[in-house]
Amino acid sequence: MREFDRHFFAGTVTPDVMMGCGGTLAPWTASLTFGGADLRTLYIGSLRGTTIPYLRSPVPGLPMVHWNENHKRGAT
Repeated sequence: MREFDRHFFAGTVTPDVMMGCGGTLAPWTASLTFGGADLRTLYIGSLRGTTIPYLRSPVPGLPMVHWNENHKRGAT
């Protein structure tokens, strides 16, 4: 990250510099989503990963708005 920061602040970031910032758990983290019956399982999506890491969250995520059968399109 120091190398990336150096390039970032100098305005010299290249694709090669970015490729060096992979990490191991979720290389190039791209998304987070909650799942499971209680919405306390947090899944981590990444662009260069070969697995989907997950963990238990101390707080649940919110359900998707379209899961609510009473939701009316366009209502606020």
